[in-house]
Amino acid sequence: MGELNVVFVGDQCGKSSLVNRISNDTFNIVMYSTPGLELTVKTVTTDLGDLKVLLFDTSNNTSKFFVSHKLVYRKANAVCLVFDLANINTFRNLSYWLREISELPAKVKLYLVGNKCDLCTVSEEYNKEIEYFATINRFQYFECSAKDTIGTIDLFNQIINDYLTVNPIIITDTNSTILVKNEIKSNCCY
Repeated sequence: MGELNVVFVGDQCGKSSLVNRISNDTFNIVMYSTPGLELTVKTVTTDLGDLKVLLFDTSNNTSKFFVSHKLVYRKANAVCLVFDLANINTFRNLSYWLREISELPAKVKLYLVGNKCDLCTVSEEYNKEIEYFATINRFQYFECSAKDTIGTIDLFNQIINDYLTVNPIIITDTNSTILVKNEIKSNCCY
């Protein structure tokens, strides 16, 4: 079984809700700040085998959890830089998160994720700023809503397909069908 490590970073912007939606298709209206680091494991089945996906939900308090975050970054295959579309400050603070993950190996795939698209209409100017940021940093950009399940499946499938494309030892056919098993394990404060 292959293993894919996906890390979610960003300010308070619904990272835990995204992980919950991706991992077990649920949304909780009341969420609390992640205390350090939470790990959720999801098994994905393709027609050629299983892939164990480890979803790391990080705290936005990196100074307190610096060491644990750095260890997780080193094992990452994919990192999602998440911001709240309804709060432009979380987008503007992405430069901090880029510095935070600056020592990642070149093989790590980065994704820009605008969450909470259900709460606002993005202005043309803001959208251009987001697209420019994604382009200059070579990120794939996804607008999502963990609440309404908008874009979350597309994001997850893209992460898996990108991983399988560059890891042919695990699965050689990247056009295989992805079926998700409902085997969910969660460990708080990994």
